Amino acid sequence: MAGREEPVLAATVLEPIYEGAGEWDRVIAVQEVMQANTEDAVRKVELLCRIAELEERRLSHQNAAFDAYGRALRVDPNNQDVLAHLGRLAADSIFFRDFPMLQGVVLILALAVLLANLVTDFLYALLDPRIRYR
Repeated sequence: MAGREEPVLAATVLEPIYEGAGEWDRVIAVQEVMQANTEDAVRKVELLCRIAELEERRLSHQNAAFDAYGRALRVDPNNQDVLAHLGRLAADSIFFRDFPMLQGVVLILALAVLLANLVTDFLYALLDPRIRYR
């Protein structure tokens, strides 16, 4: 565990320095280190949403923001905030005629629904003894 604490400690120290200097690409790199070294799913989603926000608002990288929200959705497929941000990105991509981004949003949302349905079906089989799959 000590090996995981050092990068997080360095990232924690460097983040306000980079943010104060307006070096957003380095702030994102620091956030990536922090999210890669956390076990807490809620914290990981928070960090990925922060990365997506910085990518979109500070660097105007909508595709990178979409990627970060997609990674957050893989951590927590039922997170309503992440789904709302993906929906907003989809609406923006329609407005700006960014069809590859729109295709990606639709694909990620479809996979999230598919995963949620699959997990629900398996949970029904585990929790209700009357349901049996053949």
